[in-house]
Order: sequence, then C-alpha cells, then structure tokens
Amino acid sequence: MGTTKKVARLRRLTPVGVITAMLAVLLSFGAQAPAHAAGMHTVTAQLRLSTGAATEGYYEVLQKDAAPATTYSPYTEGYAPGGVVDVDLPDGVYKIGFYSFDVGDEMWFVTGGAAGTDESTATPIALTANRDLGAITFAVRTITAVVHDQLGHPVSGVSVRFADNPGDLENNWWDERTTDSQGRVVFRNQSTTSARYFQAFDDQGYRAAYDPSDVMQDGVGTTPVALNLTMQKLATVTGHVVKAGSNTPLSMIQVRVLDETGKRFGTVATTLSDGSYTVTGLPAGRYTVEFSDPLGDYDTQYWLGQTSFDTANFGNVAAYAQLPNINGFLSPTAKPTPTGVDLAGLVSGRGKPLENVLVTAYRNGVAKGSQVTGRDGSYSFTDLTSGTYKVSYDRLSGPADELPFTSQWYLGSHSSGAATPITVTEDASGPTRNVTLDSYGVITGSVLDAANNPVAYPEVFALDSDESDGYGGYDGSSSPGAYRLEVPPGSYHVHYDGWDDADFTEFIPEWWDNSPTLQDADAITVAPNGTVTANVHLSKNLETLSAPTITGTGKVGSPLTGSPGKWNLTVDNDYQYAWFRGATQVGSSSTYTPTAADAGSKLTLRVTAWHGSLTGTAFSAPTVAIKFGSAGTLTGRSPKAHVVKLYVGVSVSGVPNPGGTLTIMRGSKVVKTGVAVVNGQAAVKLTKQKSGKRSYTAVYGGTSKVDPSTSNTVTVKVK
Repeated sequence: MGTTKKVARLRRLTPVGVITAMLAVLLSFGAQAPAHAAGMHTVTAQLRLSTGAATEGYYEVLQKDAAPATTYSPYTEGYAPGGVVDVDLPDGVYKIGFYSFDVGDEMWFVTGGAAGTDESTATPIALTANRDLGAITFAVRTITAVVHDQLGHPVSGVSVRFADNPGDLENNWWDERTTDSQGRVVFRNQSTTSARYFQAFDDQGYRAAYDPSDVMQDGVGTTPVALNLTMQKLATVTGHVVKAGSNTPLSMIQVRVLDETGKRFGTVATTLSDGSYTVTGLPAGRYTVEFSDPLGDYDTQYWLGQTSFDTANFGNVAAYAQLPNINGFLSPTAKPTPTGVDLAGLVSGRGKPLENVLVTAYRNGVAKGSQVTGRDGSYSFTDLTSGTYKVSYDRLSGPADELPFTSQWYLGSHSSGAATPITVTEDASGPTRNVTLDSYGVITGSVLDAANNPVAYPEVFALDSDESDGYGGYDGSSSPGAYRLEVPPGSYHVHYDGWDDADFTEFIPEWWDNSPTLQDADAITVAPNGTVTANVHLSKNLETLSAPTITGTGKVGSPLTGSPGKWNLTVDNDYQYAWFRGATQVGSSSTYTPTAADAGSKLTLRVTAWHGSLTGTAFSAPTVAIKFGSAGTLTGRSPKAHVVKLYVGVSVSGVPNPGGTLTIMRGSKVVKTGVAVVNGQAAVKLTKQKSGKRSYTAVYGGTSKVDPSTSNTVTVKVK
C-alpha cells in the first residue's frame, strides 16, 4: 500500500483527484486479477471509526505466491463506498489491508479484529468459503486548537492548518479550519498513530508564524488533544476623524499608515459612521498617518495637521503597541459653484444627507449623464439638453457599520417603467428634485439546538416575496449561533440550516416559522430601517410538526383513515402505521375498520417515519369511543280519544337484543322520557293528546357501545 498517503491527500484536498487516482489503481491491479471462475468466494468487511460512524476508504488484497511460498504479491484493490468492502476472490491465501480517507491511516486484517500496522503483521486468510471479516475499526481522536494573542485574548477568523511535518504547513497541508468567536477550531477523525503539526496563519494584524520552532505538535494516542496556539498581535493605531473646527464625525475617510519612504504598512482603514477607525498589523517602526477623502469633499491631511507628506510628523511605534487617539481634523475642499445647471437636487435617507449616491439621467432608456452626491447629498447636472428624463439613484457604498439603502427611481419607484419623468430645460435647473431613499432593514436572531445551545455553524438565507433575490448572512464573530440579514424593505421567507461540530452531524433544515417547505413558510415583513428578531431551534431528529390524525365516523364497520401528520422532513419519507386499542395493536395499514371487539374503546394511531437513516415516532389523539351504529323505526295509532300508542324498534348490527332508553318527541316538545328498550323494542302509551294530526319521533339514547339514533317521524290522527 505504498500509495496510501498520496491517495488520502487527494481525497482530502481534491475529491475529483481521488476518483482519478482510484480508477488508475483499480485498472492497474485489475489487470492482475483473473476472471471469475468456479471456487470464487465473497469477502466482506465494514470500515468504521471508533466513534461508530462508517468511514469511506479502499482495500488492497495481496495473494500468497506459489514460489517462494513466503512472499505475497498484489492481487486486486478497490474502493469501499460507505465503508463497505465486498470483493470476490478464488481459493487461495491472502493478506488484506484497509485505508480510511477520514483518518489517513492504513490497517491490515489480524485475527480477532486487532489492527495490523503493515503487511508483515497481517494474518494470512486461507480462503475456501465466503468470509465476513466484520468491523475494521480505525481509532480516532479529536484535536481542539485555541488561538490567542500574547495577551491571552482569543483570536477569531484566523486559519489553522495541520500537516504530518512542520515543513509542509505553508504549501502542503492536510486540512485547514477557521477559528470561531472563541478562537477555537476542532479537527475530528484524526489518526491516533501519526503526530500532527499545527500552525495559525493570518495577515490581518497578526504575525503568521512560518518558523518551524513556532509550530505546535500534538503527539499520538486516542486521548482528545487540546492545543494552545499563540499569535503575536502587531501594533494597532486607532482614532477618530472629524471636520476641522467642529466635532462633526466624517465617515468613509481612508486612513493609511506610511513609513518615511511612503510605503504603507498594516491594513487600510475606512472610518465608520462615528468617524472612528482602526489600523492593525504594524511591525515596530517609524510612521505617519494619512487621512484622505475618496469623495473629494475634504483636503488630505497628515499627522499632526500637516497638508503634505513632506511636512508630515513621524513617530516611533513599538512592537505590539496599542496607539489610541491618533485623530484627524479635516478642512472642506474649496469647490467652485457650478454654472449652467440643468437639473439639481438633494438625496437623503434616515434623516440625513446621503453621500456617494450615483445619480443617472436617462432619455429614451439611454444614460445621458451621471453625478455622484457629495457629503451634503447634493447633485447637479450641467451637460443635459432639453428633454424628458428618468432619473435613478444608487448608493454606491457607505460606512461599514451602516445599513445600506435601496436603489430607486424618481419619485420613489423601484423600476424605470414606473418612474416619474422629469422635464429638463437646458441651463434652467427648474425645481429641486429631492429624493429620500429607503433604508434596508434587518432580520436577526439566533440559531439554537433543541437544548437551547447555539448552533456553531448556522446557514441562513432569505428569499424575497417573488423569490427572485436571496440574502444570506452569518455573524458568528459576535456571538455563536447569531445571524444578521440586511435586506431591502419587504416580505421574506427565511431558511435555516446548520452543522453540529460536536458530533459531526447536520441539523434538519427548516423555513420560518417551523416549516419543512417553502410553500408552507410564514413570511417575515421588514420595514425601512426596521429590525425583526427571529430565533429558531433546529433539530437533528425526525419529528412531527403536527401530530398524525384520524378521520372517520368511529363506528363499528365504518373505515377510519390515518394521516401521518406533518414532519420536519417531508420529501422521500416512508411511513409505517399501527392502530391500537389500549396496548393491543389491532391494525397495520393507513386505514382500519373497527370491529365488534373495539366497541366501547378509543383507538389511537402510531406513525413511524423513516427518512434515510433518520427515524421518528408520533401518536395521534384518541378517537371517540368506538360504537355500533343503530337505527330506529316508529309506528303509531290512536285507539281512542286523546290516546296514542307508539311502537318503537331499535336495530343494531352485531347486537341482537339492544337495550337503552328512549325519549318521545311531539314535534319539538319532549312528551316522555326514560322509556326502556327491551330486546330492541318498546311500546309507549300517551294520554291526554289533543285531537288532530300530531307528529311523533323516538330518540334512542344509545349505550356505552351503541350510538344514539333518531327514528322516522310518524303522523298520527288523534281521535
């Protein structure tokens, strides 16, 4: 198995490369394997991790040579999809090795299931019949690495790589993961027999340690490993930029740190809406700070208050220093007042002027001119000819901490077809065309598991009402499980998914609110500059969202129909039904017809659902008590004045001599109650009945096992 390391690495880095390599291996070994003939036997095995999960890999079969009888030669090799090994071999003596892509280790079969480390330790298999080698278990361990700076603070968003030797970490490594908000990464299914070397890499303010002496080695063994990786934080410069002579903060000012040759060091910062900035990643040196306005409204300035690089002040920055209050005070750039204005206006949003808005004037669908608003939100065109125009407004960008604004047309339309035309007279600006752009809103919340713990790696996206645009977001840096979607005002369907790094499993996805499908999802409506909080709980189990139901009359001999209910996975489910009378199962299909034995009892339906390897069970609410159906017949006569005799028959299929009581009605009036039914019959004598035609009905009250019923109505001419 000399190619195992190569194939394993291809598996981890480029799955297509694995397939290509495996095909090449299979073709090369396949040429040595004879065609099937009499005496062929099947050898099976299951490749597993010590966690119990199956692991994909491949197997290699060596056949004992005829001469010399002490050596073995390659016979065949194959891929083990889902960890399943299934190979046909003729009579002979073999040694069989296995490889796990997850672990990156090989094992050879040894009697009793022990792990052989190489061909020499493998147990020969004398094959004369089918043979199941059972589970081939690869021991694995979990390696957790926590990255912190020299002050002990966790560092999020940096890459941690591991390889078999420290020289591989920069260009030839096995795996790479990014630290979470707690500075943590978890590597699972790692080999227990090979040492791993780890290193953190980052270029956003932290020194990347390429020196092998800074590499952390984790050792070997099955015990879970916890590593602490330290990255030296470089110097940081922070401050605010305001308008000179006032405390008005200036956003979107670009801040760069330069050495005495003009070379930039560290990150390039852009001020936020409060004028603040942070430049990270500075090694020890001598620097100045440049403040420049990409919008051209303010003059460039250098620390301290200098207008050119040649006169800038420089200061020494120590290693890992934190330098606050390096502030800029910028003066407005002098600009001539435009003349010959054809069209002008102001763009605002959230109660303030909006800078950096691209304003474009179209005539007959052709762009005839564009302007970008300054920090006062104003725009003006001086090169339009007379005619009718439609004007669009698009915010190019804003401060990083500010919600975006929607693009729109004059006046408030979101399409050119619905835009309000503007008549332009050359060199006559006419009325000011002001617009207010709608702010985006926010859908935010936390994605939690069933135990109310945050899901470390949630995936959240929103579809707008016509399902034409999607918006995704995950804000795990601020809080595990947190998400934040910035969306234009409107209605959205939001989808949630996630991954549990603790046990390497996926959560079952859902739509808001607790729906398995988009069609049944509830919409979330977001107002301009509004925030909607939507917290969700994801499950890894197959569960019902609504319980199974039973429909039918609940009578003996009348079929009942069961519905599986609504599950958190709905596509490609299989269902099994079981009907119960108490603890006794009485049926096993989606329908059930109650029998006489069910009379007087309530029935429940148990539904067991399967979706791939997932399974779940749910019960319906109980039915009403099952009863026999009944039917009543009524005849009557008036033998003498003011006397009526009624004769009632009650029939119940399956009950030969029903009992119970009757209520006699004359029209809507009760005239006699508690009439006993004996052997399905009753005779009733009514006196003091008024002469004339009178209508009577018998109402049968039923019993614990028999349903009530109402007889026919009989009309008696009372003498």
